[in-house]
Amino acid sequence: MERGQPNNQLMDMLKLLQINMAMKNKQEQERKKQRRSSYPSNKYQSRSGRNQTIPKNIIYQNAQYTFDKNEYLNLRNSLFTKSIEKIKILIDSKNIDHTSSHNTSNYTVYFDGSGRSNQTGGFGTYNNVIGFRLLKAIIPNSSHQVNDSNNTLIVNGTNTITLDKGSYSTYTLAAELQTKLGSGYTVTYINVTQKYEIKHSSSAFIINWNTSFSGAYRLFGFLNMDSVSQVEHISDNSVDFSGHYVDLVVPEIPYIACKHNGRGAAIIERIPLDVNAGSLLAYSTHSSEVYTQNYFYPMKLSSINIQLHEDTEGVLYDAQNADNSFEFEITILKNTELVDKW
Repeated sequence: MERGQPNNQLMDMLKLLQINMAMKNKQEQERKKQRRSSYPSNKYQSRSGRNQTIPKNIIYQNAQYTFDKNEYLNLRNSLFTKSIEKIKILIDSKNIDHTSSHNTSNYTVYFDGSGRSNQTGGFGTYNNVIGFRLLKAIIPNSSHQVNDSNNTLIVNGTNTITLDKGSYSTYTLAAELQTKLGSGYTVTYINVTQKYEIKHSSSAFIINWNTSFSGAYRLFGFLNMDSVSQVEHISDNSVDFSGHYVDLVVPEIPYIACKHNGRGAAIIERIPLDVNAGSLLAYSTHSSEVYTQNYFYPMKLSSINIQLHEDTEGVLYDAQNADNSFEFEITILKNTELVDKW
């Protein structure tokens, strides 16, 4: 046979080989089709009555005991055994036993153990906690404008004036301060400007707003600085009877998961008091918070201390022991092997 001429016998053999391979491929496709049709049903009903679907290969391979170990672990973890687990817990001050020092702005909730100051049956110690955030809160907006955080002021450096705690109007507060200042003083509320005029009939005097270490300056509309000596003092600003917000503080939570602040307190959330005094505030954390949540190294959480701080000096919020309630989300690390990768 000359070079370059086709070999008819060889060409016939190649054609037969191609036909044979095509038949084998077709037979393999048929076998796969039969196997798929023989898988058990992948439909089941959940408790809610909805039809749920499980991948067929899981059911078939499980029934045939043909799982590759790595494949099994990957499938199991992706569907049933998550690397992390999120748990919602409800905390409320009504669950705390009352003592002589009972304070709904500073109480501890225990998650396990007997003989505690609260019921623990629905909780339990939470191990490998890596995340903590507030979801919802119900807190009272106190009806008392004058409380432990703003009821004192100092006059002339030594004379401490203590106002009676309670609920006031602008006019009744003027009368209260005038009574406590004593003879020669008059306190007048100016309705048009919403300011106070505090004066003495004959002598100049100093009001030590700053060194009083109190929020009284805001009640009466003054700057938080000691005044100069004069007979008459008029508010710098309009009076402010409102509480602007409370800070929810949980000291057990690492600072990385808190909102950083000048005091360095473990502030979980700043909750605005945007309802009328004496009303209940229902607060929900903004949905975007989940995207900025910081995690921390796994820790054990067997109790938490709930503290509510008011908005002037970081002291405890005076809620008149009205009850509050919180819903938190705890993130727990289930796959502890991930710790080694941190």
